[in-house]
Formats: sequence, structure tokens, C-alpha cells
Amino acid sequence: MGQTNEELYARIERLEAQLQYIKQELTQLQAPLIRVNEELEAESPTAAPNLGGLQIGDTHIAFTGFVDLDVHMTRFSDGELSSRSLGRDLYISQLTPVNKNEAGEDGFDTDFTAQSSRIGFTTVTPVEDNDLSRSRLLTVSGWERGDL
Repeated sequence: MGQTNEELYARIERLEAQLQYIKQELTQLQAPLIRVNEELEAESPTAAPNLGGLQIGDTHIAFTGFVDLDVHMTRFSDGELSSRSLGRDLYISQLTPVNKNEAGEDGFDTDFTAQSSRIGFTTVTPVEDNDLSRSRLLTVSGWERGDL
């Protein structure tokens, strides 16, 4: 380990020369591969990517997303909630019925929602040398209410 600065500099120069030689060899080996790759790309026609959906003519259509369906069923033994009551969206103890309705029946309410659902679709159509691509995301809002 007792090398002088001159010996270290000489060693660095030899390593740099070896590195340059290896780079030149690598460039020479890669050149034919690059040429073949460019020729293959030039020969193959560009097509719209397969999105895994369906194809109509030259247009690819793909559907994505999820449906989150929630069903809320509630039975109140002392009456029922009105159809537009906040108590159907949020269970607030003060809105819980404590008196029987006029007919003296229990209340049974069923609510359906898909508020968290997201449904998207994408279309890709080849136009001249490019792809025309469009994406849309549909969101669902609101409740469907009914008594079962």
C-alpha cells in the first residue's frame, strides 16, 4: 500500500485506457444490433395498441373501473323514516323513529347506492401515422331508494 502519487496516477491512466478500449469494443458490437432493430421497426407497420377490450374497425375500445354497490337495509320497530330523511343517508340517533306510524306498522327501509363507482373507457384509433386516443371517466352519484 505504500504507493507514491506518481504510481497511483500511472495506474489511473492505465485503467482509463482500458475503460476506453472496452467502450469502443462495446460500441462496435452494438452497431449491428442497432441497425437490425432500426430495420425491423421501419418494416413493421404501426398499429394501435391492443387494449384488451373490443375492436370495431380500426378502433380499439377498452373498459376499466369498478362498481361499488352498497345496500342498506334498516328495520325500525317504532315506525319508519320518510323517503327524503337525512336519517336514510346518515344514521343519526335523533332521527330514529320512536312512535309507531298511523297504521301501527314497523318501518323497513332499503336503500341502494353506487356512489363510489368509477367506470372508464378508452378508445384508440389509428389516424395516418399517429394514434388518436380518448379516455373518459364516468362517476355515479345519488341514491336509489325503495321499500322492499
